[in-house]
Amino acid sequence: MNTRLTSLVAACTLVLAAAVTSPPATASVGQVINGTTNPPLSLAAVLMDSDTSSCTGVLVLPNLLATAAHCFVDSNGVVTSGPEAWRIYPPGADAQTSQPSGFQATQLLIDPAYRNDGTADARDLAYLVLNGALATPTVTRVATRNEVAALAARRAILEQVGYGQTVPRAVQDAPMSPIPIGMSAPIDEWAGPDSLLSMSTNGTTGTCAGDSGSPWMASVQGELLLVGVLSSGDGPPCDPEAGGTSDYVAVISGQPDLLAAAVGAAGAQPLTPPRTCIAVKGSKKECAEGRTWAYSFCWGARKYRVEQQVNGAWTTVSTGAGRKTRSCASQYPYLIEVTGTADAGTTRYRLVVPRQPSVPRTQYDPFTVTST
Repeated sequence: MNTRLTSLVAACTLVLAAAVTSPPATASVGQVINGTTNPPLSLAAVLMDSDTSSCTGVLVLPNLLATAAHCFVDSNGVVTSGPEAWRIYPPGADAQTSQPSGFQATQLLIDPAYRNDGTADARDLAYLVLNGALATPTVTRVATRNEVAALAARRAILEQVGYGQTVPRAVQDAPMSPIPIGMSAPIDEWAGPDSLLSMSTNGTTGTCAGDSGSPWMASVQGELLLVGVLSSGDGPPCDPEAGGTSDYVAVISGQPDLLAAAVGAAGAQPLTPPRTCIAVKGSKKECAEGRTWAYSFCWGARKYRVEQQVNGAWTTVSTGAGRKTRSCASQYPYLIEVTGTADAGTTRYRLVVPRQPSVPRTQYDPFTVTST
């Protein structure tokens, strides 16, 4: 027997990310030290520079770039570098052989409450509306909040790519890399929409000197999801004398109103992410945006397996053990939590609790996952 404990869709416990110093708006936006040159996701990075600074952006729509707000404003929230000041290059361009695209940014959208006060900030997001279609975005879509929470819960590895300095920050007047350079890192923690996503770097490979606005992405079930843009980082290799080895990402879906305003300003219809529902026999169907689903019930036994119906036959896709928690009643003390990513369409699953000391016979809990 079982009983529901929590919502079925992406229930995760997350921890607040620490803040770090962010680069000033006038600094050259740096790039990955010891990263991979011309990585597979090079076309996700868009070099954007002005006479005084350089940043990286990522296309959300053919005529809409996401990047970091601190590239444009000062500590009082005053715009010091307007949209017209920036030259926009083709995605993945080699700046030594390519000219700026010729498209101009006509509008800048940022959170009016954002201040470039020297710390990383979850509101460190900016959007540039272009006067034409620069290219088809490399990313499939923006990751939903539930999807970011699920990625954080399993400490998923994300991919980053951008332009900029490839040596430590202390090296003055170091040239920016003219080509995209990338890296990957696992998620450390995320405390939800009002918080930064903390990436755990290794001290050998990392962003530097304002690799600001560069995209962090996740490949999930054939989709390339845009999770957020780089706000800041700390520690080696960029700052060998500083403590910590983290990068901090402003999550795009964490600021939905700003994203909606930017999409509207770009003349596009509101973005409509997939919607996934899980229906457990005898319980109310639960739905949420994105392709993430989660099963969370209290049971009287620990061991379980999850089976998926494939071509009419049941196939085991995972096994595990529940954990005893005070949140569950004494009759059903073990919390069994299973998460997954749905394919488009409807998939049948069942949770199987095999015979064990507290369960005299095998029990089955069928459920379906539908994603549209």
